[in-house]
Amino acid sequence: MKLFLDVLVPILDAEYKENNDNENLALIIYALFISTLECFSSAIFAGIATDSEEVSKVYTRTVDMLIKCTDKPGTYPVDESCSTHAMEFWYMLQEEVLSMDNGEHKKRCLDAIKPVYAHVVKVLVRKSQLPTESSLHKWNDDDLEAFRCYRQDIGDTLLSCHDVLNDLMLDVLSEALDESIMYLSYDPQSTESWTLLEATIHAFCSIAQKIEYTEHQQIVKLLKILNEIPYEKYNDKLFGMALETVGAYSEWIGDNPKYLPSAITLLVKGLNSTKASQATLGLKDLTSECQKEVVPYALPLLDACRTALQEGHLKNAEMIRLMYTVGNILSVISYENIIVYLDAMVSPCFEELQIHVQNNDLTEPTKARVVLRLEMISKLFSSLNIRKPTEGDAMMDKGCLGVDGQKLPFPGTAMPMPGGPVQPILLILEKTMGLLKDLCTLWIHDETVIDTLCKALQQALTNLMDDIKPLLTEMCCLVLSILNTNCVVSAADIAGNFILMFYKDQDSRQLMVQLFTAIMDYNFNQMQVSAG
Repeated sequence: MKLFLDVLVPILDAEYKENNDNENLALIIYALFISTLECFSSAIFAGIATDSEEVSKVYTRTVDMLIKCTDKPGTYPVDESCSTHAMEFWYMLQEEVLSMDNGEHKKRCLDAIKPVYAHVVKVLVRKSQLPTESSLHKWNDDDLEAFRCYRQDIGDTLLSCHDVLNDLMLDVLSEALDESIMYLSYDPQSTESWTLLEATIHAFCSIAQKIEYTEHQQIVKLLKILNEIPYEKYNDKLFGMALETVGAYSEWIGDNPKYLPSAITLLVKGLNSTKASQATLGLKDLTSECQKEVVPYALPLLDACRTALQEGHLKNAEMIRLMYTVGNILSVISYENIIVYLDAMVSPCFEELQIHVQNNDLTEPTKARVVLRLEMISKLFSSLNIRKPTEGDAMMDKGCLGVDGQKLPFPGTAMPMPGGPVQPILLILEKTMGLLKDLCTLWIHDETVIDTLCKALQQALTNLMDDIKPLLTEMCCLVLSILNTNCVVSAADIAGNFILMFYKDQDSRQLMVQLFTAIMDYNFNQMQVSAG
């Protein structure tokens, strides 16, 4: 390894420049070096804290070489292609040290590598800067995709850095945040000085999962700055990263709810921007992690969601996602307000479906609208529940799986509350079951529509559990009609879950037998088709 360093490092030093004509040579050398390290990592890392001057020098030179590789001049991948190879080394090094037995030697090694990782964090922040508008002409689609993956690798490497630095990581990033704000203020009129700030926020976002509930002042400062940036002056990617970061810190905000209002304000602002996707993702996370804490702000937040849905600027995925947020919020407000907002926000979905059914319209544009509305309803059904599972229910290990792998408990784990208010989802289904039957009849030969309808019903069953009983017969008959006419996998899934939940119920025994028979007929028919 010493020979390797003696011979090849001078070559790398000569090629250490931006837009290098011999970039492939440098790339090959770095790749060879990393593969060699994988084979002799223990021997190299022994130099972290050793009395052997020779071994220590080899380790130090190796680290210096990899820092230079990480900090290769230029932007990956258009100006340089080497820095991505260094990411693996930083993971290997921290893994080697953290896997050591606890003791004085491990402490010495950690103390030795912390300054290195603090420096690497700053390098990674700088290297993760997005391309500016004026430089995009040099980038093609492959370059942009490679950079997207590179930024993801940087995020993963920052997690490794946090494992070494712990709370010191926040100090390093807070200092980087100050520097990026200062850089922004050097030329207030510049529209391209935002990239360093965006990269610093991206670094905070990347380590959010590692941050514990403590009221870290560095996070407090970050959230304050995110609300003060004049986003209209800069590229909308800066705003998008700010929204994503607020969502990433939802769990921390749940533990420190006094910072919830500023987070809501920023995300609601995002609903009316070009970065509504990040805003709807953030609201979904925030209302899930801070569901009880969001109660004081629930009605204005619902009004903001309703306005965004009505204005029509949201994309389909954003509208669907926003309905999950609506369900989260509705679950914690008064029953009277639930009814009011259901009428204002959910009725339009069913009204549109009713129009399509009345017009007997089977065109492709109508199909797209029907699927969208059903997916919005399904997402609402997945989050709207005024009877949250008890601690005992949450500890149930046994169950059956619903849509997207959600756990469905067996009978008796979610009994209805006698005399309690009717579950809102049940109210919706009672009013719209006739429409859903008509919709099913109209689109019975279209697998996409029927599959989406079944998934919405499955979400209702997953949430309602035994509360579904008033509509059990009607829903089972609807599922039977699908099984017997145009069976889709989701129809078989919901039928199976009905059977698992209600096979012991004497009043429902005959229905369960019919569902079981229909499933078996479907399976036998599929076997015959495969065999034929």
